[in-house]
Amino acid sequence: MPSIQRSLLTGTAAVTALVAGLAISTPAQAYPLVRAVAPTVAPAVAPAAVPAALPSSVERISGATRFDTAIATSQDEFPTTGSAKAVVLTRADTYPDALAGVPLAAKVGGPLLLTSSAALNPTVSAEITRVLPAGGTVYILGGTAAVSAAVATTLTTNHFVVKRLAGSDRFATAVAVADALGDPSTVFEATGLNFPDALAGGPAAIVSNAAILLTNGSVQSPATAAYLAAHTGGTHYALGGPAAAADPTATSIVGTDRYETATEVADKFFAGPTVVGVATGTNFPDALAAGPDLASKIAPLLLVPPSGPLPEGPTGELLSYTPALQGALVFGGTSSISDAVASQVGALASLGSTVLTETASATFTGQYGVLGTHLQTASGSANTTQVFDGLAGTSTFYTQGAATKTIPNTPTRADFAAFPTTDFSALESAINAKFATVYAAEGYSSTDADAQFLVNAEQVLLNPLATPTLRLAVFVAVSELPNIDIQSGVQDADGRTGIVVFGTISGNASLNGDQLGYIMDPATGTLLEDDIVNGAGNAVAASTVTTFTTTTTAPADPYPA
Repeated sequence: MPSIQRSLLTGTAAVTALVAGLAISTPAQAYPLVRAVAPTVAPAVAPAAVPAALPSSVERISGATRFDTAIATSQDEFPTTGSAKAVVLTRADTYPDALAGVPLAAKVGGPLLLTSSAALNPTVSAEITRVLPAGGTVYILGGTAAVSAAVATTLTTNHFVVKRLAGSDRFATAVAVADALGDPSTVFEATGLNFPDALAGGPAAIVSNAAILLTNGSVQSPATAAYLAAHTGGTHYALGGPAAAADPTATSIVGTDRYETATEVADKFFAGPTVVGVATGTNFPDALAAGPDLASKIAPLLLVPPSGPLPEGPTGELLSYTPALQGALVFGGTSSISDAVASQVGALASLGSTVLTETASATFTGQYGVLGTHLQTASGSANTTQVFDGLAGTSTFYTQGAATKTIPNTPTRADFAAFPTTDFSALESAINAKFATVYAAEGYSSTDADAQFLVNAEQVLLNPLATPTLRLAVFVAVSELPNIDIQSGVQDADGRTGIVVFGTISGNASLNGDQLGYIMDPATGTLLEDDIVNGAGNAVAASTVTTFTTTTTAPADPYPA
């Protein structure tokens, strides 16, 4: 049989050494880590399958139109008739006057609803009547060119008080809204020439008691400059690249694209939420109406594309929120966010609770851990099975067509139980200390703790005796290492779709500069595959998991002669 030169890193130095200098073509079914090692090539991703039903962790808040989605959002936040203290109303067909309105809705205690410019939509009128007692105030954003006098007349006829907040342009309207907020000194600046950055800041501005002011793209607007000059001593955040360029003195929160900027905002202002909201990043109405509702739940807003795999930003942020995260609110219908995307969000949103259930299940409570893999290197392939004894701390390594090997001093259940799961820094240190001997024996000399952890994580991720809770904690900890990339919608060699986290190997002369990646099934938290890919994007070695379970009795040799 072909010699297998790549260790699973689940044993000790007695296991064969890591492959040195091999290069094979990446199988068509396997993921290429092309975003990291060959940026000019588009990543290969699995086609998005339409799920039979959304996971229970996802609630879709939507209506047939943008008006109806805003109404549904209002009903989610204010289910009781007459429970709002005011309403904020803005035009539905464009965003400039609306961008600053999200914090105002929270301040005045009401929903943000949309209307046609020329006339008040009957369904919107009905929702205002439902949610707001007669005599309540409706704040209209923008001048009569944005929301006509006819809309205001209808509201007053229906016995509501109308307050219009408007300026000479979008920038001055945002300042008028800030004045209505009480002129807060904490300010979020975002470009007024596009919508994603300002909308991503909506819930964060509410929980920070901040106003949202607008820049003229990468140039500061006179209205915003005047406000900042009159309110010195406060805290200023610039959301997105254009705003950061317009105000270099502000604390910048900038991602590589709109999705990552929204992620950075969420990460800055929301720690350990139990629920998150997602809205399309390609249009504004759903995210606009979602802002006040989410802030009432102390939940961040993540932006996602309508279809395809989740971008790296929201994928990583959803991972980082486990295990506290329990669910997600998806704003908008399937044309805004497909069921396939919503299902990806839901799988990650419920991952923490999923692994808690699996930790207690019979699948992972036996004395013996059984890991089956299909191992592929340049010199050939073979099926392997490793059986770990969780009490004795030994494992038996079976390779199809080769001799059996017994490996001493492998981790016991007690060893795994001693690892912390809520402090990632402590987890990294503990794992590196536990597997320092294995790391050195496999030919590594790096003193970089993060580089060590990238490799040593395999000792936990590929061992069924580690609880699902611990394995998830290790996967998330790897995803938060510096210079780690995340890619969703990746297929392993068997065509199973998962999320890969990958980084650059260092400390091993033959593998320096190569990428080590772990593919996890986001629906279960189980590792599907780990791979080494060289700088040319070619697979050096791939270990695809075929069996991952525990048993109460030691299994027989699966490959008898």
